Amino acid sequence: MFDVGFSELCLIALVSLLVIGPERLPKVARLAGFWVGKTRSMMDSVKEEIKQELQAAELRQIFEEQSALQENFLNEGKNAIAETQQMLDETSATFKDASTSQMNNPEGFWLAKTPGEAASVKEEINQELQDDFLSTGKNAIAEAQQILDETSTTLKDTSTSSTIYDSEQHEPK
Repeated sequence: MFDVGFSELCLIALVSLLVIGPERLPKVARLAGFWVGKTRSMMDSVKEEIKQELQAAELRQIFEEQSALQENFLNEGKNAIAETQQMLDETSATFKDASTSQMNNPEGFWLAKTPGEAASVKEEINQELQDDFLSTGKNAIAEAQQILDETSTTLKDTSTSSTIYDSEQHEPK
C-alpha cells in the first residue's frame, strides 16, 4: 500500500525520539502497535463478512435455480402424465370402436362354427386386449407418478437442506 522503506522508518523513529522524548517513546510505540493490530483485525473481520455475504448470495442464486428446475421438472412430468392419460383414453375409444365394428362383421373368425360364437369369441378377445392395454397404461401412469413424487420429494429435501445451510451461515457468532 504505502512504499515506506528503511530510511523513511529511521527518519520517523528519529523525529519521534526528538518530539516525544526517550521516556514516553516506549509507551507511545506500544499504543501505536495496539492500534495497528486492532485496525488489522477489524479489516480481517470486514473481509470475512464480505466473503460470507458473497457465499450466501451464491447459495441463494443456486437455490433459486434449483427451485426453477424443480418446477420445470414437475410441470414436464405432469404434462407427460396428462399426455399419456389422453393417449390411453383415445386408444381405449379406438378399441371400443373397433370392437363394435367387428361385432357387426363376424366373418373373420374361422374357429367359430356359428356367427353367434364368432361374435362371442371376438368380444372376449377384444375385451382381453383392451383390459391388458388399459392395465398396462394405468401401470405406466402409476409408475410415472411415483417417480415424479419421489423426485419431487428429493428436490424438496435438497432445497430444504440448502436453506438450512444458508441460514446456518448467517447465525450471529
